[in-house]
Amino acid sequence: MNSLQRVLAALDPRDPNRVPYDIGSTQVISISIRAYERLRMHPSLPPGRPQVCDILQALALPSEDLLEQLPVDTRGLYLLCGNNSAVPRGGEAWRRSNTKIEGG
Repeated sequence: MNSLQRVLAALDPRDPNRVPYDIGSTQVISISIRAYERLRMHPSLPPGRPQVCDILQALALPSEDLLEQLPVDTRGLYLLCGNNSAVPRGGEAWRRSNTKIEGG
């Protein structure tokens, strides 16, 4: 069963071969920047900095290699808004979203 069939079966409701995995398909079902950084420490994943998809909630946009490794059945579609539009590099908002929190 592929990802599309699995999600459609779960919505139908039929029994999929496993529960569909979802990380980051929306900002409601996303992953915090800190959790994403820790997840990327796993030996099977290359290191990488998270791409921020929501500044106010401090959410990371999961990369494709992470989604394939887990394996996640969904992909996100994000509309640009004040919380997730591109942040100019080096400004105050960029520093807040790209600074590690001590003791976390």
